[in-house]
Amino acid sequence: MATVITPTLTETRSFGTMTADLLTLADWLQGCGVTHVAMEATGVY
Repeated sequence: MATVITPTLTETRSFGTMTADLLTLADWLQGCGVTHVAMEATGVY
């Protein structure tokens, strides 16, 4: 899951974990004008 929050946009989308999915996520974030990202891990590492 990824959420973009800007003064004019709040949108949440789901993405997979394979390389193609992460590249799609990166394209989406860039298209929304995102310059900073915070990530949270919920699994055991």
